[in-house]
Amino acid sequence: MTKYSDTNGNEYANATEALEAFLGDMPGLTDEETETVSQFTHYQATPAHNLDAIAYGITYAGLDARFVGDNYPVPTPNA
Repeated sequence: MTKYSDTNGNEYANATEALEAFLGDMPGLTDEETETVSQFTHYQATPAHNLDAIAYGITYAGLDARFVGDNYPVPTPNA
């Protein structure tokens, strides 16, 4: 099973754990920003797919600066 980590040094055992931790620690986005970021996720998709979709949505919405470094980094699979 693939482990995940973020740029804050947090380690996650799998995509499900990483997704839950990330969604529980989101910055204060407006409703419109949240909708834009979330529109790329799918209810029945895998957690790994939804992490990728959230990363894409953040870029699409122009919110990259809020999610880098110590600011709520999106967990990514370990190499």
